[in-house]
Amino acid sequence: LNVTDRTQVGQLLEELAVRHGRPPRCLLRVADDADEGVPAGEEFLTLWSLAAELVERRPDGPCQIAWLYPSRPGEARPAHAALGALARTIAAETPAIRVQVVEYAADASAPAVATMAVTELAGPGGEEIRYRAGHRQVLRHVPYEPPRDAPATGGDAGFQEGKAYLVAGGEGAIASTLVGHLLRDVRARVALLGHGAPRPATLASIAKWRAEGADVHYVSADLADAAEVKAAVAQARDVLGGLDGVIHCAGTVNDGVYFRKNPSQIRRVLEPKLLGARHLDDATRSDRLSLFVMFGSLSAVIANSGQCDYAYANAYLSHFARWRAGAVRPGRTLTIDWPYWADGGMRVPPEFLERAERETGLEGSGEDCERGEEKLQMAVEKSRLTFSHHAASICMRRAGRRTNRRRPLPPSMKAPVVRGSAGAFLFVPLWWDARRRPRGSPRNARLRSLARTKTSDAW
Repeated sequence: LNVTDRTQVGQLLEELAVRHGRPPRCLLRVADDADEGVPAGEEFLTLWSLAAELVERRPDGPCQIAWLYPSRPGEARPAHAALGALARTIAAETPAIRVQVVEYAADASAPAVATMAVTELAGPGGEEIRYRAGHRQVLRHVPYEPPRDAPATGGDAGFQEGKAYLVAGGEGAIASTLVGHLLRDVRARVALLGHGAPRPATLASIAKWRAEGADVHYVSADLADAAEVKAAVAQARDVLGGLDGVIHCAGTVNDGVYFRKNPSQIRRVLEPKLLGARHLDDATRSDRLSLFVMFGSLSAVIANSGQCDYAYANAYLSHFARWRAGAVRPGRTLTIDWPYWADGGMRVPPEFLERAERETGLEGSGEDCERGEEKLQMAVEKSRLTFSHHAASICMRRAGRRTNRRRPLPPSMKAPVVRGSAGAFLFVPLWWDARRRPRGSPRNARLRSLARTKTSDAW
């Protein structure tokens, strides 16, 4: 069975419905270490196929999918961990389908893993869960703003004058803003990496920057092609005399409800971010980089209907940052989860912004490029791994369970919020032990009787 093929998954569900007299309500997927070697996006396509085919069966009640994957201490598995973003989008678009992505210790025994699966299928709640020493923990985010006078995270943190930076996705509007900031304010040397020949607008910008005395160049590569990326990085290294940092801004969107998308549409969204990050990292492995920055989106942490693939791609970048920081790589790794930009970025219709603000509280940043540059500089100087910019009141509202109503945070999750002049906030991931007993319909009574997990104070 090819679990990424919707047709084959649909046939399986039909056979199960015939065998048991009703469509399945609970699906369980237990991944193993071998899954990490599959092509980029295969984990996404597997979960997407299961959820989409469940929707096609038009279930007359709630359905659950539990995705369990192993990890080792200090190990990051981006392809699996990012599925939490897909789970949130599925719940937002089809509330009858609930997905839980569960991380467990690789050395857990088979009976222990079975107990975890039973617990999740009993319906305790939460999209991203992990088990540590028998404790069930649920991921939440709380807002935090680093003090304006906080020290930088390293002696060479931030963008440095005279340093050489490669900007992937260099023809995008936000990338153009970034490049202008690096050339004018930082006085850095820059190579733009685009897909294909440069556009007339890009050539005009390069000519303008060079007339002002800037050292800026253009190189071309398909980020999904490792050989092309390696060649483009080598070209950038030659024209700039070395590389000191990489900024990965590439990305594309193709909005639509997840069960109406097809694999080719999904791959077009996933590949620039997933493969782009991996190929850029691999091509610069021998460089003594001081920064490796990836531009993500708040869709990675807040469900945004119509963007299941885009949300997963950006969540992947956040977890890839953790993976790269734990690998033997020089310099700092950072993912910045941006909201909508008022100037530049991917354009969205006004009615979409109104609906997003109404349903999730997500607003366009409404800032000019200068303030965006200020927040970018703050992020690269004072943040670690993931920086999410958002409005404080929305952070507090969305940090609780997924809901459209205001809900107070548990005492252990409350954090002071101070609005600084830049108005930039961090989403700090916090794992806390779930204390609620598993809930569910009477049909899950047997599962509830089997689900027993320890709890302790949140850490």
